[in-house]
Amino acid sequence: MEQSVWQTRWVIGCFFSLVLVAFFLPISESLTDISYLMAFACAVVSGVAWTYRLELIKHPVIIVLLLLLAMIVSGLTYSGTFGNAHTWKLLKTYLWVLATPFLLLAIRDDQQRRVIFHAFLWANALILCVSFGKLIAGWLGGYQANPCVFRGHIIHNFFMSFASAIWLYLAIKRPQYRRWMVGLFILSTLNVFLVTSRTGYLNWFVLVALVMVCELSWRRCLILGAALVSLVGGFIMLSPMFLQRMDKAVTEVVQHVDNKDPIAHPTSMGIRVVQLTSGWHLFMQKPWLGYGTGGAPQAFSAFHAKTPNERYVYDRGDIRTDLTYINVAVEHGILGLTILLAFILTLWCVACRLPAEWRRIAQCFVVAYFVAAIFTAFLISSFAVHALSMMLVVLYGGYQYSNDQDFVSGSEQPVST
Repeated sequence: MEQSVWQTRWVIGCFFSLVLVAFFLPISESLTDISYLMAFACAVVSGVAWTYRLELIKHPVIIVLLLLLAMIVSGLTYSGTFGNAHTWKLLKTYLWVLATPFLLLAIRDDQQRRVIFHAFLWANALILCVSFGKLIAGWLGGYQANPCVFRGHIIHNFFMSFASAIWLYLAIKRPQYRRWMVGLFILSTLNVFLVTSRTGYLNWFVLVALVMVCELSWRRCLILGAALVSLVGGFIMLSPMFLQRMDKAVTEVVQHVDNKDPIAHPTSMGIRVVQLTSGWHLFMQKPWLGYGTGGAPQAFSAFHAKTPNERYVYDRGDIRTDLTYINVAVEHGILGLTILLAFILTLWCVACRLPAEWRRIAQCFVVAYFVAAIFTAFLISSFAVHALSMMLVVLYGGYQYSNDQDFVSGSEQPVST
């Protein structure tokens, strides 16, 4: 269906706004928020939702997004927290569920989606250079520099581990860029293990294993695996950050299990264990529909806090658990978990039917996002949902629900620069 000149101009505005979103994602939360709202506004004003209205009930990703939206709205009817300031703050973080279908319908051109993805990779390459610049300056100056540049350690390592896996994939699939991609992969791997985010470590191992198993023969997979073990081992010897973080995680869990939590302060793993055990107890009390959208704070406040970890979880009025699946289970019960599972499976199944250009990248992102969601609130964290929305547009914006076979066998274009 042809777009009018007026629509085309607004779609171009949406496109440039999403390029800014992709570039600012690992750099600035405020600039990302502004760019995302601009993209959403342009997509709405363009009228593409009406032009392609039939896809609202045919595009599989849009369908599951509408299911998520229905779950959130219906949860407001029985949570009893509609007038709560925390609930309104939570609803603002769910804006991505409403905005993404408009963006998916607006950004359909393959070249536009490639440019958006390039902007994301270039931003991570820039951050990689600045990060090592900080580390070298610290080494020359005799002090220990923080390798994180613009954002916190979880955000930095989530994006860097994903970019690292993509650079490995491009090194395998794009011989013309192999030297550059191998260099970026090695440097980004070192950077991941210099940062204190355990989520980033887990993501890196899972994604690299996925790329190797799917793209290499078993012999080459074993050879590259042995090389990576040696490489990572060398990095760990240069920087003991990985071993320190793993040892700290084990210590904090053991302390909590033995009722020996530190008296002075909460611990990262202790908080998550409390959220897991308390969340499971709340889930068993209301297993089918949960406590409703925004109902988690009131539900958790019913517990009596004895330790710093429990006070951190129970006594905060704006509590949101760091465990995405527990958060969904508490607020939306089995219904919410079923819809979330349908969302994940839909993204994976559609990813498997994408053209060769995007297929593996989409699979890597789905795995990266929902593995990281085990330990982080990735459906209500601003940086995470903006990344999810942007990548859904990049990966699924050109998906054709009809004639899938022709779409899968389409020509492959390089996504690297």
